[in-house]
This record gives sequence, structure tokens and C-alpha cells, in this order.
Amino acid sequence: MVMEVRSGLKKFLKTPSWVQFFQTFSDLLTQSSFAVFICVVADISAGVFIVSSEYYLQLVPGLLALIPGAIAVRGNTYAPLGARMSTYLHTGELSTDLREKELLNQLFLSSTAQNLVLSVILALCVNLILLWVGLPAVPIGSLVFISVVGGVLAGLFLFLIAIVISVGSFRRGWDPDNVTTPLIMTLGDIITVPSIFLATYISLRVPADFISLLLLAICMLFLITATWKRYHISRRIMIESLPVLIGGVFLATITGVLLEGNLTSLIMYSAILMLIPAFNGAESNLGSILASRLSTGSRLGLFEAEILPGRDVLGMIGALLFLSMLIFPVIGGLTHIIAISIGFSSPGFLELITLCGIAGLVATTLSVIIAYYSNYLSLRYGVDPDSIVIPVIASLMDLMGTIMVIGAMIILLL
Repeated sequence: MVMEVRSGLKKFLKTPSWVQFFQTFSDLLTQSSFAVFICVVADISAGVFIVSSEYYLQLVPGLLALIPGAIAVRGNTYAPLGARMSTYLHTGELSTDLREKELLNQLFLSSTAQNLVLSVILALCVNLILLWVGLPAVPIGSLVFISVVGGVLAGLFLFLIAIVISVGSFRRGWDPDNVTTPLIMTLGDIITVPSIFLATYISLRVPADFISLLLLAICMLFLITATWKRYHISRRIMIESLPVLIGGVFLATITGVLLEGNLTSLIMYSAILMLIPAFNGAESNLGSILASRLSTGSRLGLFEAEILPGRDVLGMIGALLFLSMLIFPVIGGLTHIIAISIGFSSPGFLELITLCGIAGLVATTLSVIIAYYSNYLSLRYGVDPDSIVIPVIASLMDLMGTIMVIGAMIILLL
């Protein structure tokens, strides 16, 4: 990555033409576009799964409100893990043969503790906010069971996936910062959605209220262990990231309540509900790629914390905005085609392309701005960017993206 950025920047500064631009950022464009396009298809599949599970969404009040938060918890836990592993690989603190068992054990401990604790907090937030706004919800014990069991099922897979993607891409000579975060966030969507519905199915057949008490005790045990002074890496990760992650859970809960409150309209236009995971995933992924590259670059001495981005950072931002102009119309078109082919309703091919194209460019612009200044502030105040920046991006952009899509849907219905 060091040689790629330095040699690329020298060429870019000498010849600031559009040809030189594509040559300079060719690796970012090709590797990131590959990862993000895979993520788009995968996120649309997650959307199809959600729409296809309409029976459970109506049977279990509050389930749709839980899903965005569950997706956010997995993304905000395991995408930073992938970014952190990428940084360790670049700096030599982690080898590709994974000899550093103590480091890996603490990373597993911290990510599992985050996953469990945030799953419990998510269930509590969903229940309280739904009751506050007057929407129905299943008992709190059932929500805790669904949230925690679904989180554990997804989390075990995602920890292994984070290792495989980060180490595998590094071995192939790719920059893990270009592919790790978007792939983990998207695989988190794909794995989390079925896990939540499987946990829902189980909760209807077991004493969920009683089991949820046992799950709370297990969560407390992991929290205490992960913050023990002996495990200094895990302790630092928990202390730095947990407050931000809890804020992210609250924002994701608002996103879910917005969806729950518009469930009838979303079922009427099923393609819109299908669209939301892919739309939110793409905008978050593009911002997270920038955040991951800035975090690694700052560790390697390539970037400094400056109030205004330098020309090299502006070049990366330009490349990501260019990608957004390609990706979001594809999201709209693919969503329409898949929705119609499997019998779901859609507002129209051109309508979805236009909606995604315009809203996607605006959302990506906001995402990269949030990525840059979150990274800037974390460096200025001595906080590891890998602990907080990606969760900030994902949580804010999920809420903003959902508001944009639902707002567009309301306009279409007028």
C-alpha cells in the first residue's frame, strides 16, 4: 500500500488529467468496485429474504424494527475487526500464518463481548421506543432471545470470515482496506437476516423469557472478562468503541422503528423494502473504504490529521464518488428486475434508477465527509480510528439512507 500510494501520488501531482486520475487510483477503483458490486448483489438477496418473510414480520410485532439494528451490530462489530486486522497486517503486528495467538484471542474476546452486549441493548431499545411511539411489540424476553441468539449465530461465522478475507486478500497482494470492510459488512447482512429469522422461529417454540435471563448472565460474564486489565488490547477496544457502538444501536433502532411504522406501505411496494439493505450497504461501504485506508495510512505515516483533506485524499474521495455514480443506478435497476421476476411489486424501472442514482450520490458524499472528519477527530484526540469510525459511518448512513428511501417512497405514493 505504501509504494502504491506514494508512486501514484507523484504521478497524480505531475499530470492532474482524468487519464492520470484513473491510473493513479486504478487499484482502489478495481478492487473496491469488485467488492462493492458483490456486496450489492448480496444485499439485494438479503432484501429478498426479508420481503419473503412477510409472515414473520406480521406475526412478531417489532421484528422489522429489530432487523436494521441487528445488521448494524454485526457490521459495526466485525467490519472494524477486519479493518483492525488489515492495519495489523500492514504494520507487521499480525502475520499471515496467524502465529500471534494472544492477539487473536483478545480480538475474539472483544468482538464477542461487543456482539452480546449490543444485542441485549438493541432489544431493550427496540422495546422501549416501540412502546413510546405506540407501536405493538412482543415481550421484552422474546426480543432479547431473538436478538442475542441471532447475534451469536451470525457472529461466530463473521469472526472466521474476517480472518479469511483480511489474511487472504493480503496474501494475494491486494490491499485489505479496499475489500475487507465492504465484504464483511455485506456478509454480515446476508448471515444476520436468516439468523434473526431462525432465532425468531426458535423463540416461538421454547420458553424464550426464561432462556433470555441465562443469556443476560452470559453477556455480563463476557463484558467483565473483556474489560479485565489483564487483556489490555481487548480492554482498550471495549472502552474506546462501546460508547460509540451504543449510540449506533440507538440510531439503528430509530431506523428500524421507521420501517416498522411504514410496514404496510413497504409491503405494497416490496421492491423498496428489498432496496434498503443494498442502498444502505453501498453508501456505508464506500465511506468505510475511505475510513479504512485513512486509518492504515495514518499508522504508516502517509496521512496526517488535517482540518481540510489534502490532494491525495481528495483523489480517493473523487474515485469513490465516481464509483457511486456507477453503483447506485445498478442497484435500482437490479432491484426492479429481481422484484418483478419473483412476483414482487415495484414503482418502476426508471423510477428506481433515478431514485437510487440521485439519492446514492448525495448519500455517498455525506458518507465520505463523515469518514474523513471522524478519522480526523479520532486521531486528534488519540483514539484508534479502527474502533469508532466505521460504526459512526454505518449508523449515521443507515438512518440517513432509510429516511431518503422512505421519503422517496412517500413521494411516489402521493
